[in-house]
Parts: sequence; C-alpha cells; structure tokens
Amino acid sequence: MYSHWSITGSVITREGESPKRRVNNLETREKLGLNQLPKPDSRTNEPLPESADAYQKIEMEKAKQDDGLADLSDLLGELKNMAIDMGTEIERFSFISLNYCT
Repeated sequence: MYSHWSITGSVITREGESPKRRVNNLETREKLGLNQLPKPDSRTNEPLPESADAYQKIEMEKAKQDDGLADLSDLLGELKNMAIDMGTEIERFSFISLNYCT
C-alpha cells in the first residue's frame, strides 16, 4: 500500500472517530495528493556562484555594523567624560557653596 514510510508525531482525532474512518480519510488524502512525502533535497554541497555574492554582502553588512558600533562606542565615551566633568563641577560648586554658607 505505501511505498515510503515516514515517522509522524501523535495524531489528534475527534472524539468518537473510528480508526477505520481515519484510514479512509488517509487514503482519500493520498488519492488527492495531499499526503505527498517531501521531495529530497536536490542541492549539492558545492558552493553556488550567487553564494559568493551573498557572502560578500554579508561581510559588507558586518563591516557597516562594526563601523556603527565603533561610532557608538566613541559617542558613549564622550558622554562618560561629559558626565565625569559635570560631576566634578557639581562637587566643586557644592564645596564652594558649603564654604560660603559657613
């Protein structure tokens, strides 16, 4: 009956559905071509010409991301230095105001 066997997961059936009806349903689906097995992968392990182009595009995108991350890192470094400078100024003014008030 079947020329190919495949392993399938558990089957959920409606309550009261008989196994005979299930078999008939499977046979009907097979006749309609709805239970066809997946076609074997026809790709080979040889790299295709377009895959080299895709690889180059990926490398270009990686380079762009690296540049963007470097810019972001520089900006965060500048913000850190600004925050340190602001903290220093706040401490200086706090020290001056404490000495002025006493």
